[in-house]
Amino acid sequence: MTKIGDDQIQLASGENLPYDTLVYAVGSGASNENRGYRVVSEPEAERLRAALAEAPDAPVTIVGAGLTGVELAGALREAGRAVKLVSTAPNRRAIRAHLRFLAKQGVEIELGRRVDPAELDGLVVDTTGFTVPGLAADSGLPVDEFGRLLVDERLTVSGHPNILGAGDAVHLESPSYLRAACATALPMGAHAADVITARRQGKPGEAFGMGYVLQCTDLGSGRGRVQFLHPDDTERAIAIDGRAGGLVKETICRMSVRWLTQERERAGRYSWPAGA
Repeated sequence: MTKIGDDQIQLASGENLPYDTLVYAVGSGASNENRGYRVVSEPEAERLRAALAEAPDAPVTIVGAGLTGVELAGALREAGRAVKLVSTAPNRRAIRAHLRFLAKQGVEIELGRRVDPAELDGLVVDTTGFTVPGLAADSGLPVDEFGRLLVDERLTVSGHPNILGAGDAVHLESPSYLRAACATALPMGAHAADVITARRQGKPGEAFGMGYVLQCTDLGSGRGRVQFLHPDDTERAIAIDGRAGGLVKETICRMSVRWLTQERERAGRYSWPAGA
């Protein structure tokens, strides 16, 4: 897809595909900069897998202590790799707990330093710098400074009532605490469907709202951490660690697929927590 019009989309082949309603849910990914290995897509993950196989004893440096970097560090350390994780100082309690656990597992942690992955030697995995595709901006649709499609409280693009948006590549001003995550994209996608259904019934649809409950992280070795959250994504003073945390993380991953199946079997079955 190369361009979105008001009633049709232009494909890379040059063909135009008409539509009545379009849901913009293109997600996010890595930037186009050559900064080592990435794991944000299957081809990039396979490229890293091949590099690891070619150098089975080579240490790995991971840049970024977000959830992607933390989970990758845990998985590689569990596989017997020497791992170093470099990041700026984390500002969330959960991330600091993740790093303490990884340090006990033998991961070398270096904080407080911003680095360019392209300047590091060896096997370097860059887990920073996620961006969104430029499709919305290239199509002349309203976007924010990061290129995310701007939508209103009903997830609709201003001036383009037949275009709705959901997921990482969309910016909704309210609630202001929304972050790029599966926990955000699933409710947004479901609500976009609700708006379309309401319009078919002659109704405008309701405003979108949601809150967070927990954030799950796999730390390797069958262990994990489940950080409980307030609806506005601030951390509560409670978490589940260890093997119990790993079990909850695995259960949530399985449920994400199950929710999709259940919604297909009976529309409206999927629900999400209320907003702050």
